[in-house]
Amino acid sequence: MTASAMRLPSWSHLCEMKLCGFDVGLDRPLFLIAGPCVVESRQLQIDVAGQLKEICAAVGRHDGEDPWEALKGWLLEMVGFAATKRVLADEMFAYLDRDAPVFKSCSGAIYDAAEPLLKRAQEAGQVRDDVDISDVTKMVSGIAGLRTVERPQVERLVAIALDGLRPVA
Repeated sequence: MTASAMRLPSWSHLCEMKLCGFDVGLDRPLFLIAGPCVVESRQLQIDVAGQLKEICAAVGRHDGEDPWEALKGWLLEMVGFAATKRVLADEMFAYLDRDAPVFKSCSGAIYDAAEPLLKRAQEAGQVRDDVDISDVTKMVSGIAGLRTVERPQVERLVAIALDGLRPVA
């Protein structure tokens, strides 16, 4: 039997297609597909969920504190958490609607955990009555999203922003 008769049938025609307007296949040069990855792995999802649970549970560490100090302390922890998740959140926001269940459940967990701290500070007359937990978490999350700011300046900006929560005398 000759070498050509022993060759396997050509499968290249089965591996040809158009991708982003380009012909690709086994006999074509390398075609690189690059782009953002929304969720790296199942483990990443589990890790982020665990960290979200930890930041929500951190509210309990501030139980015996002055209401203002408890709110401020937890919000600084929240800023640290949010700052480490901004790239992941940006990627997810690029592909998912802001009303997607994953975002609703995350923000809901944070609101449920932090709202008692805010209410306690409001009842003590230390925080304005016209703000809600959504206002406060969005404010500090915005500060956490600043990309070129070092941690000491983030804490200073949070302190300045929190001063705006104080009741007007």
